[in-house]
Amino acid sequence: MPHVAAGLLPALLLIAVAACATEPADAPDAGEATADASVPPDATTTASCDPVAQDCPDEAKCSFVDPEGDGFDRACVAEQGAGAAGEPCTRAAAGDPGLGRDDCAPGLFCTYIGVPPPSAGGTRLCRPVCDEATPCPDGLTCARLAEAPAQGMCGPACAPFAGTCADGMTCADPWTGLDGAQFLTCRMPGATPPGGACGHSEDCPADHVCAGFPGAEQCLALCDDAHPCAAGTCVRPEGDAAGACFGGQG
Repeated sequence: MPHVAAGLLPALLLIAVAACATEPADAPDAGEATADASVPPDATTTASCDPVAQDCPDEAKCSFVDPEGDGFDRACVAEQGAGAAGEPCTRAAAGDPGLGRDDCAPGLFCTYIGVPPPSAGGTRLCRPVCDEATPCPDGLTCARLAEAPAQGMCGPACAPFAGTCADGMTCADPWTGLDGAQFLTCRMPGATPPGGACGHSEDCPADHVCAGFPGAEQCLALCDDAHPCAAGTCVRPEGDAAGACFGGQG
């Protein structure tokens, strides 16, 4: 295993979501390619806004968008529905064009964090947005999407190796919380074998995450005190739900 400075360890467990290949590592809906054509596209403004405070003009809502595929911005987008928290939702398109443009009510974000995606017969759900002053409802954890201030969306955390994920999912989708520590949510298993090259954790099999140095990410086995690595070294930043086995090819 290469020597890694302690300050770089959190960056090695690269989050792979809620995104297509052009989305950042921590974007929601990783790998999902199903468009939601029922929601029309809109003209996004460049005005900065607050997704929690909802300070956009009438008939617009503040949402997280990723127009360049390099990280989330906050922007006012046209209101396209009034879906309530926990209700099924649709987006204007798959990937970057549709992120933030959905039929959820203002203050909610359409994502399949923690549930099966449309490609697996599931559906996205409206999830509350959150920050330190506006925490998630009980049972949900705030997944950070943007900085300064730190804000994100709420998703259901799971415990690794506990077997509590439904619908054939695995607790192996890492997200960064508002406190900087990572937590896991359920996701569908991917087809890339252990040790194989990956773009996000949804590529990887059960109990594996996509992690490593940028450009050399692999599907690595999860580990914790009760589940040591079969090979390699368990790298687990303090506060994280689990670590990953480096140097053991998955």
